[in-house]
Amino acid sequence: MIANIIWSSVNTVFAMIVYLFNAVYSKYRRVDYRFPIPLPAILEFPDGNKYYGTIDDISSSGFRFYSRLPDDVYVGTELTGEIYLPSGLIRFNTRIKALIGGESGDERYVKAVGCNFMWSGKNEQDKLDLFLYASDMQLSLNNLREVIRTPLGVLTNVFLKTGTAVIESPLHWNTIVYNSPGETESGTGLISVRSQDTIGKEVLSFTHIPEGTPLKVDIYNRLGMTVEYGITGTYRQIDTPVSPVYIHQFKPSQAVE
Repeated sequence: MIANIIWSSVNTVFAMIVYLFNAVYSKYRRVDYRFPIPLPAILEFPDGNKYYGTIDDISSSGFRFYSRLPDDVYVGTELTGEIYLPSGLIRFNTRIKALIGGESGDERYVKAVGCNFMWSGKNEQDKLDLFLYASDMQLSLNNLREVIRTPLGVLTNVFLKTGTAVIESPLHWNTIVYNSPGETESGTGLISVRSQDTIGKEVLSFTHIPEGTPLKVDIYNRLGMTVEYGITGTYRQIDTPVSPVYIHQFKPSQAVE
């Protein structure tokens, strides 16, 4: 009898802990989780103009697209696009659902658009889901250190105010198109951007670039396109479910013809 009472009390306490955990943790959830994984992409507008840019905050239902955008961009515009993945291109249709503003002094501008995917079939959507849900690129690219949140850990944070569970460094990525001088074939990838460039830039590519390779890099951001020249250094490899990606050190240099 006493054992039953003790066991019942233990179950009650555990149930309360789980309930409080769900109540606290639910505020971090969203119906469709968006992955903070930057990916190079192209959007084509109805007039036929194409814009390179960087996709972020992505799921199989929608994304944000950062780029130099046309002045007359508006909500409701239907577009086509392509996302570059390690396994190849994913083609899609989309509709703009939101304009995301930015400012620089007195200047106001549209720095990104929020879009909904309009998939014509499951094949392309499944390719994207496989990459997103089976990859740890969000940790590798954003320099995140993940700490598993347990019910007791969340309660400790609530009552003792011990802080957050993830530490993030200030880092984002811009889409690039690169090639080695004298080569006709180009590649698409990303280049790192830091507020304080103390450790140099990095170039992400979907194929390995040998150390010491000179590159001409076209960089696409909200201001348009700029060009940088550099030489690749050492690299690290990130494994994904479909194919590895490579992050190379990128050392600025003079243009090489």
